[in-house]
Amino acid sequence: MLIASPKHFLLSTFYFLLSTFYFLLSTFYLHTFYFLLSTCILSTLYFILSSCCPHGIGNGIHTSQQVS
Repeated sequence: MLIASPKHFLLSTFYFLLSTFYFLLSTFYLHTFYFLLSTCILSTLYFILSSCCPHGIGNGIHTSQQVS
């Protein structure tokens, strides 16, 4: 079971606000498909980064160096 650190929580909150901003843009503009596509790409990248570095993106590099 992974326990999110405060840094990871802040990243999650920032991403949530960013995705909300993209959603609002997609409702006001005609190019809804492009905004939804970019949101899907962002969510995929964020999921990969958060799964590779569960304690935060910045701390993952230092953790991998200490193990090796």
